[in-house]
Amino acid sequence: MGMPRRFTCCDRDRLLIWAGVVGIVVSLNALGTQAADKSDLDFSAWQAIPLWEDGRIKPMDTFARQIVTELCGRESPTLSPPLDASGRPRTNHPLFPKGEPRRWPSQELLFSWLVEPELWEDVAFFEASHESMRADILGVPLKDAEGHRLKYVSPRDLERSGRFEQHLRDLGRRRRELQARGEQFRPLGMDHKVSSLWNAYTRFRLLTYQPRPDVAPEFPPSVPLQHPATAGLNGLIDSWAAVEPQLQQLAEAGALDAAARDAHSQPTPRILEIIASDFSSLKTDVQNLASFAKLERDLASLEKPLRELAMTMEGLRNRALKAEIPTGLAQGQFDQLRGNIRLLTDRVQDLALSVEASQVVLYDVGGGLHVLPAPFLSCIVSQGDSNDPVSPWLSLQAVIYSDWRQPDGVLERFAVLSPERGDLLEKVRGAFKKAASVYRDRDLPQRRERLAQALTEFAGGLRELGTKIEPTRLTLPLDASHRGILAQTAYPAPQALRTELFYNRFDPFFWSWVVNISAFLAILFSLGRIRGPVFWLGVSLLVLAQAITLSGFGLRVAITGWAPVTNMFESIVFVSLVTGLLAIWFVTQPVTSEGLKEAWRWTAFPLRIPRRGKHASDSSDTPSRLGRRTLSWGLLSWGLIVPIRIILSAALFVLLAVVPYDVAKSRAIFDLVPEFTRGITSPSAGDVVMILLGWLVGICILASVVWGVPRLILSAVLSLYTIPASFDREKLRSALQHAYARKPYALAGAALAFSVAMIGYFTPVWDRGINALQPVLRDRMWLFAHVLTVTAGYGAGLLAWGLGNLALGYYLFGKYRSVPVGPVVGSDGLHRPAADPNAGASHVQSPEPCVQLSSFMYKAIQVAVVLLTAGTILGGVWADRAWGRFWGWDPKEVWALVSILVYMVLLHGRYAGWIGNFGMAAGSVVGMISVVWAWYGTNYLMPIGLHSYAGEGSGGGLYVALFFTANLILVGAARARFVKESRSARWSVNPLEPQPKCPASSRQELEPVGGKI
Repeated sequence: MGMPRRFTCCDRDRLLIWAGVVGIVVSLNALGTQAADKSDLDFSAWQAIPLWEDGRIKPMDTFARQIVTELCGRESPTLSPPLDASGRPRTNHPLFPKGEPRRWPSQELLFSWLVEPELWEDVAFFEASHESMRADILGVPLKDAEGHRLKYVSPRDLERSGRFEQHLRDLGRRRRELQARGEQFRPLGMDHKVSSLWNAYTRFRLLTYQPRPDVAPEFPPSVPLQHPATAGLNGLIDSWAAVEPQLQQLAEAGALDAAARDAHSQPTPRILEIIASDFSSLKTDVQNLASFAKLERDLASLEKPLRELAMTMEGLRNRALKAEIPTGLAQGQFDQLRGNIRLLTDRVQDLALSVEASQVVLYDVGGGLHVLPAPFLSCIVSQGDSNDPVSPWLSLQAVIYSDWRQPDGVLERFAVLSPERGDLLEKVRGAFKKAASVYRDRDLPQRRERLAQALTEFAGGLRELGTKIEPTRLTLPLDASHRGILAQTAYPAPQALRTELFYNRFDPFFWSWVVNISAFLAILFSLGRIRGPVFWLGVSLLVLAQAITLSGFGLRVAITGWAPVTNMFESIVFVSLVTGLLAIWFVTQPVTSEGLKEAWRWTAFPLRIPRRGKHASDSSDTPSRLGRRTLSWGLLSWGLIVPIRIILSAALFVLLAVVPYDVAKSRAIFDLVPEFTRGITSPSAGDVVMILLGWLVGICILASVVWGVPRLILSAVLSLYTIPASFDREKLRSALQHAYARKPYALAGAALAFSVAMIGYFTPVWDRGINALQPVLRDRMWLFAHVLTVTAGYGAGLLAWGLGNLALGYYLFGKYRSVPVGPVVGSDGLHRPAADPNAGASHVQSPEPCVQLSSFMYKAIQVAVVLLTAGTILGGVWADRAWGRFWGWDPKEVWALVSILVYMVLLHGRYAGWIGNFGMAAGSVVGMISVVWAWYGTNYLMPIGLHSYAGEGSGGGLYVALFFTANLILVGAARARFVKESRSARWSVNPLEPQPKCPASSRQELEPVGGKI
């Protein structure tokens, strides 16, 4: 346990060798990652192009990484040329000039898909490594001619597989049957793999489809997909057919004439004739598979008369609201008539917006790149009013292929932005075609420079168009609720995406697990004379790993402005972070505790000044270094610290309880008085109880925050002085020795931080992308407070679980000792033989580290209970704000409560003496099982509940069940060894011979921890 006194040359050489090994491992990992992003071509301008996707603006680099991972299973896959008839790679394929496999950076792979999709028909790039799926469903080989295992399939492989198509049809039939019975279909096992492969194929086809103006909206005969444009246009035609008879009746009755004059539009019968004729032409063109250009003209001709008709109906609705009841018409009949007019007006307005939106989506089949803000009302309004909104940006296909000369067409408003009509659009199109031509010509001299130049021109042209269209977008007739959406969808400034590009290059969460494993190795091998330096090197690496993780979360927050726990990947990495931070905290407590206590004491209010020369908590007569400054610190506290604390408390109170916070700016974060009518017209007694409960808990939280947070802030600032000032040389040496004695904390924390971070980074179930928030998650304050607190509790439980498994390993494989009969000096430290209670010859002493590990587990579980309880209460307050009830017995809520109760049983049982050291180790496993189910099972394995927004899918539930089954087997095996050693102990000591007493050092190590921690 002591610190090393000498450091020899041999020790130095060992340390250097070890550091070199770790450095080599880290360097190889880093080089492997960086090599994946290298390319012979310069795609930097292409990577920085802004896109709108998944509800936010992101760089092309992020989109490329996500789409390639979705289709190929990794960001930069190594792909091989197509195989010939003999199963050997073809040597003459344009994509593989040398006939050898090559690594494709995601940015280049995406660009190649877009500009030369025909070359990828026979190239295997869809991830399909499952052997049964390849052999039984796809009918493709498992290995090539050289015996290498194949893990990809090509688009042609999927289109040729009749069994794959039949399996898809069977999936569709089962899905429809379950939906007809009101049940949810969740593909598992082989169904999930087939469904995922089909989704990847569909995404590739939609991404690479080229809607040229002179062709009909349909896929080639070999592609088993129906073009979405046909279904959308048929929906428009059906919508018009539903409202046309009612409009004709109003027109024949003369009800629209006055409204038309008020709206200054054409006579209503004429407008109806024009619209009916245009819809008839559209229907004919859809049935005859007319070209994109013809369909776009049909939609453009419909846009203006439909807008006029919508204005006329709005005028009619206003007249109906102001009109008196006609003679002979009952009030109920008149109200019904006004209701019908209002409903018909809404349907006509929706139809007008749908026609405008159909022009946008005509060239946007889905899954493509959206590169320019759309100057259309329908695209902005749909973001807040539709469950399936139209993208607020135009697709790349619309920019490249749509006819900008078409009046009222998709690009007509972009065409007028340049002095010479259409010049900017032609510049953008020319640059893209030039870049595609340069890329396809692989023998072109100076190919790298020419491609970079063309892509720079293309990106610059898009930026010029996106910037110049903004004044036009600002003139759209939007209400106040949609103005915010307009600002969010504006073309970003050049430097706006640099943070995300840096995040993608840095990849902090990769380095997080790499540095964590380096810390684990350093702590694991901190043995011998150099154990002290190597141990503190490991702790330093552990600190560095958590700093890297924090930087990753900081970058994600800077990119989106949202709390970094909005999906399962972020939650997993956050648990890794908390586990590492708690390990660091527990290890460094002997070094920092005295200074932290001093800082906390000096921020007390009212200030209690102790006797001069002694700590407030110190009963010894030895004066401390800080104790000598009692009077001066007291004056400073009353003169500076206390006023600052009062000011901070007042500011927090105003911010939390006075300043409006929610979207409508109608409520503060905390309600000072309960709102009984919020969302409830006539609340019942149960509703009143729930509202009062949520309000009361909120007031308690408000009081705690206002009173405690300023003190925490000031204590943290003061600790920067009090911690270093609290030590002299001897005290620091002793504190470092005690910190080294807590090595299990560091070992378990580093191992778990590494394991969890690596699982989160590499498991394909979790999405590492930065996506838009679900609507229920957009309350940032409560999201941040609730989710972070709960997941921090998971991290504390995980640390206890790691320590528990370490103890179980000692119980199973450690050395048991028998000591003479005497007083039991530790809970579960010594045990009487179980075989014969009357023998009484000896006690069984468990492996020495078990008692210390039990003490460490107890502390970690204490932290877990505090954090889980606080997080669950905060979740109840959030539920009160979001759903109007504090507690609703949702599965997530129930299992959160179960997790708290499991850990509280452990703490209470330990305190009361019911649970010993082995029980703590076994209980930590049971507690972690309840946490995993509350954290993972309710989100991924239970399809019901209000927390379904957190994600669904197969999720690997079988692997989780097998893992914890193995963990429980470990508990059983350790228990069996424990009982066996207890039964055989009476044979290990002769009771007739005098036995030495239990040494004082052992008694000290085996002190009971229940009730004293």
